[in-house]
Amino acid sequence: MKHHGLLGLLAVACTAAVSLNCEAGWEFTQVMTGDSPRHSHASGGGAQGKEVKGFVEGTSARFDFQSPQGPVAAGSYFLTTDAGATVHMVNPADRTYTKWSMEMLGAMMQMMKMQVSDYKSEKTLDEAGEALLGHRTRHYRFVSSYTLSMSMMGMSHSTEIRQEDEMWVAPDLADGGFSAWAKTWGSRQSGDENLDKLLRSRLEDVKGFPLKTVSKRVSTSNGREEASTTTVMVTHVAKKDMPASYLQIPAGFSEIEMPAMKRERGLGGRIPRFGTPPPTP
Repeated sequence: MKHHGLLGLLAVACTAAVSLNCEAGWEFTQVMTGDSPRHSHASGGGAQGKEVKGFVEGTSARFDFQSPQGPVAAGSYFLTTDAGATVHMVNPADRTYTKWSMEMLGAMMQMMKMQVSDYKSEKTLDEAGEALLGHRTRHYRFVSSYTLSMSMMGMSHSTEIRQEDEMWVAPDLADGGFSAWAKTWGSRQSGDENLDKLLRSRLEDVKGFPLKTVSKRVSTSNGREEASTTTVMVTHVAKKDMPASYLQIPAGFSEIEMPAMKRERGLGGRIPRFGTPPPTP
């Protein structure tokens, strides 16, 4: 985003003029890096940083994507006013917004006939963690494993996956808007109802906002093993005032629906990026 200077001026003005109707909340910056061989090869090598800037006030939150992530185009942002129960994805580039549905992404997996089996998960660590950015944390470790099977165009393929997730969670960052991040992006739908329930249930005892997450994943398929590590770090978190309009869909933006499944059947399994033109048939 290129409006930080303007937003900074508005924040200063908020302290001097109540008439601007400002919201006091938390701002944060989160950066994700990874060393997946497949990702590094596709992007030219090296760990690639993906940055999200967030603002949380009570049950309202906004998450701005500074770079493309999965199906979300750079410059777009998530917006919620009810702790993630309802989320809209806003694209300033084409002045549109759409109701975000993780279930739709799960349906894509079903369309590709993906199935998850033999899922196991265990919490192996729960202890006091190191202080990060001035906040005390709780340190958790989860170990999970499952088999992902896919059938497409008469061909079947299965992959055994083992994953270890470590999280350093700040209990004092407990506004409802923080939990919206996990609901909309941090806890993706798999398309398998039982697996999704297990994924949600394992986080029920985790209270607060993760300031650091390290995920180590090993995938084994046809005797070939591939390992990767993804690190998500919050590099900045601080109190900040923002204008109320920052947590509202801008006037004049048009609502559109998420891409229909029928339109995406020609993608060859590739997830569409919302906010960009659809591929030519």
